[in-house]
Amino acid sequence: MRLTHYVAKFGLCERISRYPRLVAAFCGISVFFVGSLHLMSLSDSQNERARSGNDAVVETLREMLTQQIQVDQLALEHLALQVANHDSAHGLPAISPLLPSMLTNITWVQPSGASVQLFPAEGGSAQSQFEGEQRPPLKLVSQQDGSAPALVLAVPLSGQKPASQLVGRLDLAQLLERLSGTGVAVAIRDEQGRPIVGEQQLFSAADSAVLPLELEGQRWELVGNVSHNRPMERLSLLIWGLLSGLALVVGWASYQWTQLKREQQATLATMRYQTHHDLVTGLPSQSYFAQRLDQVLSELAREDKECALIVLELDNFVELSETLGNEVGKEVLRQVGQRLSECLRKSDIVSRLEGHQFVILLRDISDAIQADLMIEKIQGSLRDRFEVQGQTCAVSASVGIALFPIDGESGSLLLQRADLALREAAKQGAASQMFFNEELREESEHYQAMNGDILRGIEAREFELVYQPVIDLNQGVAHVLEAELRWHHPERGLLPSQTFIPAANRTGAIRLLGEWALRQACKDLRALQEDGLPLAISLPKYPSEFYVRSVAEQYRGIFRENGVAASQFIFSIDESNLVSASPPRKQAVDALAALGVRFAISNFGASFAALNYLDDYPVTYLNLAAQFAIQENESSASATLIEVVAKLAAHYKIDVVAGGADSEERLELLKACGYRFVKGRYFIEAAPLSKVAAYCDSLGES
Repeated sequence: MRLTHYVAKFGLCERISRYPRLVAAFCGISVFFVGSLHLMSLSDSQNERARSGNDAVVETLREMLTQQIQVDQLALEHLALQVANHDSAHGLPAISPLLPSMLTNITWVQPSGASVQLFPAEGGSAQSQFEGEQRPPLKLVSQQDGSAPALVLAVPLSGQKPASQLVGRLDLAQLLERLSGTGVAVAIRDEQGRPIVGEQQLFSAADSAVLPLELEGQRWELVGNVSHNRPMERLSLLIWGLLSGLALVVGWASYQWTQLKREQQATLATMRYQTHHDLVTGLPSQSYFAQRLDQVLSELAREDKECALIVLELDNFVELSETLGNEVGKEVLRQVGQRLSECLRKSDIVSRLEGHQFVILLRDISDAIQADLMIEKIQGSLRDRFEVQGQTCAVSASVGIALFPIDGESGSLLLQRADLALREAAKQGAASQMFFNEELREESEHYQAMNGDILRGIEAREFELVYQPVIDLNQGVAHVLEAELRWHHPERGLLPSQTFIPAANRTGAIRLLGEWALRQACKDLRALQEDGLPLAISLPKYPSEFYVRSVAEQYRGIFRENGVAASQFIFSIDESNLVSASPPRKQAVDALAALGVRFAISNFGASFAALNYLDDYPVTYLNLAAQFAIQENESSASATLIEVVAKLAAHYKIDVVAGGADSEERLELLKACGYRFVKGRYFIEAAPLSKVAAYCDSLGES
């Protein structure tokens, strides 16, 4: 009522109606002024809340960085065990860090001050001078030494006096690029405020979060900003508010604030989930499991308690995934992870390792019987069939078990021994299990001793290549020379390849042995060319040789060094290795095929007899498995099998090499089946190059 009285008394309605533009301008300016003040207050509040959100994000970044360093430290300790047991007089140890390690360079620093780079392998043993003093466990190296900023991790080699070290380099720029992949800008500076890596202007940003980062007594500062580089800054918001009015400013600012909080929360949730979980199964990640494993073992050691570490591998999973599709395979892995979690107690931990392997930590296990009962429960849960996308899948698993502290007191050693037990269980067939035992311990020690003996043999030039020609029946000449490794052992005499290749595969010595064989084959190929024999050489290759990412470039260098063409070589790989090919191995095969190397499948039909890899791999030859060799008393059935394989190869346009042509009757049977390429003792046994070359030359003359 009083407001109405004053309006009527002073005639405000009439005055407003006389000057509408002036009143509108006054109201507009008042609205803009009030809106601008409100916006400035809102922006300050937003920055304060952004800083609070950034604190949580940077805390997660610091945890991820610390975990990655711990993972690389564990990987370096695992590799140090291999190097410590290696005799340096027998050549360089062949090592490669396991995923998810991000070590880009590993160097063996010897007591003399000299160092040898072990990873990435450079194909030689040339030494480069390194800092002679013993490194601390963790050291920061900036751009001052001409290299990229990096963390240098060092692990002493136990049992060596004077002590030497294994030193690994962790590229900081690469690590921060991975951490900032979720939209977070990151930088690091040292205790004196000197920039190390990243966008250093982040330290001066008002809403950046700066947290101390202390590792092994060194103190740095880590800064992060989720909202860094966003185009809408305070000044632009203020101008927009002045131009748009109070309502538009408040609405826009509210929208921006809501979006910012949502992005921060989504980024934080994604980072936390990726740090601690496997994306396929939702189980704890491998890095998180490695961290928790050492923590739990330390607790159990203080409490004088025991536990069991189980490594579980799904049987024939690769065939299932290839047959039903990759998406079905992922869903099977997810369901397996769910069933494993349901079988375990709350105190136990299960994680997925790479591929189709899982690892389980059973706490408070007093004896092997308890572990055995838990494994039986797990096997029982896997016997129930899996229903995936309308498909019914049967899944079984092979299991290896190691007990703490009987079989090892460190997480890396327990994993290694549980894996040895798993391999032994897999040999016994599907759904088998094996506890690590003294026999496996002796086997492991035997392989390590054999590894040193093989390296010594390479250095002493005790190995040789022998050859057997593949005969082209249509032309009556030699078509390809198949190579085979033999070892003139000083104590055990002449050893065929099957007596030492398994140990070389298990220990990694196969890479050095395979490199020697390739270099020798290149020399032999040049000798054949000089004698006027343009023959290709088929060289046996093994799965461990294709795990090194740079294998194609390494082999390209060997071909170029010896002046031979890659197309003159055929790499023969066992069928079982092709069936179980992992993506890195498949990539290596494809890269070698791009150089011109041809591939053959040896022992075809002996294992899985799957046919889909004939489309997936660049195969040009099939070597028939030994069990297809025909005996005189069962020629009818065997002949039928040989004829089927011949027709199959013709369909895929792949040549078949039939072995076992040891008699004239056998040779006639192979001819009747339509084989063009054969080999066997009927022509000549495997022999040194000079003898085989003379035989091939005589075929050409006849």
